Amino acid sequence: SAAILGTTYRYTLLQGHESHFYICITIKIYIAIAIATLIAKGNILEKLMISPVV
Repeated sequence: SAAILGTTYRYTLLQGHESHFYICITIKIYIAIAIATLIAKGNILEKLMISPVV
């Protein structure tokens, strides 16, 4: 029983660590997408601003 508890505890810790790791990666991906979108929108806005002048 103690061995089962120990294994379960270790497995839970491992799962928790893995999920935390994946959450961090997901957040970084979302931030990267958000930044890329903002840059893309900025470039589109610049082109829209410049095109009427040209």
